Amino acid sequence: MGWVFDYYGFGTDEFMELCRQLKTEPLIVLPATKRTPEDVKYAMDWVHYLNDPVTTEMGKLRASNGYPQPYNVKYFQIDNEPMNFNIAPEQYAELVNLYGSELRKIDPELKMSHATERSNDLNWSQKLSILPEIILIYWGVIITNMKMRISRQGLSG
Repeated sequence: MGWVFDYYGFGTDEFMELCRQLKTEPLIVLPATKRTPEDVKYAMDWVHYLNDPVTTEMGKLRASNGYPQPYNVKYFQIDNEPMNFNIAPEQYAELVNLYGSELRKIDPELKMSHATERSNDLNWSQKLSILPEIILIYWGVIITNMKMRISRQGLSG
C-alpha cells in the first residue's frame, strides 16, 4: 500500500508510468482509516513522494528510485470504502476533514474527493451526505453540507 513497492513489483512509480503511457491523469487514493499522527504522516509522505522537488526527503527517495522529476499529481481521494473498516459516517467526516486539511497545507490547488456512497448501504451514504461537519470535496469545489443537500434528483442549495 502507498508509495512502497509491493512484492509483485507494481507500485507507485509503475502506476505513474502506466498513466503516462495512457496519457491520463492519475487519481491517488490515500489510506485514511485512522487519525494517528503516524497514519496521517504516512499518507502525506505519499503526496510528498509524488509531488515534491528532488531537494526534499521524499523527492530524494523518488529520485533514488529512478524518477527525479515530480509527478505533479493533482487528484487525490481520501480513502475508499471506509465503511468496510467499520467506520461510521461521522468518523469518516472527521477523517476527511483531517486529511483534507493536511492536503491543503501541502498544496491548496490539489483536487480532492472522498467516498460518498455505498450501493448496498444507502443509509451510510445518506448519513454522510447530511453531516454538517463534513466538507464535500469534488475536484476542487468545496461545499459545506450546511448549504447543500443531496437528493436522487441532484444537488440543491
